[in-house]
This record gives sequence, C-alpha cells and structure tokens, in this order.
Amino acid sequence: MSNADASPATAEIQLKPGAAASSECFIGSTSASTKTVLMVGGARVITCEDTGNVSIGGTTTTYKLNVNGTVNCTNLYRSGVIADLMIISGITTIGTAQASKVLTLDASRNATNIASIACDTIVANTTTNILNINPTTLQIKGTTLTATATQLNVLNGFTGTTANLNVVSGTSATSADDLVLLKIIKH
Repeated sequence: MSNADASPATAEIQLKPGAAASSECFIGSTSASTKTVLMVGGARVITCEDTGNVSIGGTTTTYKLNVNGTVNCTNLYRSGVIADLMIISGITTIGTAQASKVLTLDASRNATNIASIACDTIVANTTTNILNINPTTLQIKGTTLTATATQLNVLNGFTGTTANLNVVSGTSATSADDLVLLKIIKH
C-alpha cells in the first residue's frame, strides 16, 4: 500500500470482506472536513462528502448527486415510481404523439397534432389578447363554420330548427324572427 498524500495517482488499497453475510468494508475518513475520493488513472472518478453528496467525474458536490458528463439511464425512478421528465431545457420539439403520453410542440413551442382539447376555459395570448383558431372547419355546438363563412348561427340552448341569434357581416337578414347584429364603425 502506498501513501495517498505522497502519490495519490498510484495509491492502492485492497479490501476483503469477512465471511459473515453482514460483513462490510469501509473506505473513508472519520473527519467531517475530509472528502473521500476514488481515482482511476490519476483522475477523480467519484468524490464523496460527509453530507452524503456525491460527484461523479468532478469535484462539485452541491447536490446529492452531481454528474460532470452525460447521464444515460434505462429507467428513471422518483420515490420508487418510474417518472417522466417534465421539462428539459434546450428542447424545441418534444417526442412523437402517443396517446395519453406526449404533447408535441414545434420549434416555436406551438402545440401541434392535437385530436381534441377538453377544458373549461381557453385563454387568449396574454401579450396580444388574441385567440387564434385556425382550422379548416370549426364547429360550435354542432354548427359548422368554415374558413370562408360570413355568418355564424348560435343556437345557445334554443330547441327550434333555426338560430335565435344570427351574427351577420355584410349580409341582410332573411327572416323577421332573426335578431341581426350589424358591424358598427365608430367615426
């Protein structure tokens, strides 16, 4: 065994556990201010502190596990349960569509390929206050509005066969029973 202080790159220690099943081998120090370092080829591989923090491939032990390099794992567990990574910085397009698993975002962080949205409220962009719905066909309560339509009939609980509110732009009313709202321009 060589002296780790005199030549840390060539220091060697061999540990051999006892025959009992509960035998343990220890590497370390009883001093709280001393880091325990494992080296290979003269380079730090693992650094441990008395706090339980560990660094792999570096000296920084700010967290329970610091890794100086790329991490590859086949399963990620959080509190004993396989977990999904929720946010990864630098990613502009997330995964591919898989039912109940992934929301696909494009490079501008716009959600794409959504079969349907179920929510109580859709809020407009807070910067522009614009809600931009740009499909080829939009249905509201079963009434279809196409991209070229000039009017939208809203049944709003009405049980008859025609709308009780008809919003018209550039068209005259066809029935005296319809309520017509015309575009008013302030001068």
